[in-house]
Amino acid sequence: MIQRIENAIASHQAWVICFNNAIKGINQDMCDVKTACDDSLCDLGKWLRTDANTLLKQTSYEQINTLHHSFHELAGHIAEKINLSETDESLQPLILEFGGMSGQLIKLLQKARNDLSA
Repeated sequence: MIQRIENAIASHQAWVICFNNAIKGINQDMCDVKTACDDSLCDLGKWLRTDANTLLKQTSYEQINTLHHSFHELAGHIAEKINLSETDESLQPLILEFGGMSGQLIKLLQKARNDLSA
């Protein structure tokens, strides 16, 4: 069970790195709006739709799932702005919010992992 959460954390971090690279102009296909805003396509989203609900406490699952959904909505919004050639300056507040949401999501996943190992 713990390994599933570790994998979820690692897959989220890997996705964020790829998306941040796309923001910088590397591997632009991560800026596909439909892909970025669909929270069911990434590994974390797939896990949340399968056995996460049975592994995690209900409140923990709901917090993670809600934040993950919001995270991808914001990612889609950023991708849309990148595709419209928005300036780095106009993207900066969104990118900061994106980083904050990512950090919150990882903290929730780490807390869920710690709860399971207690």
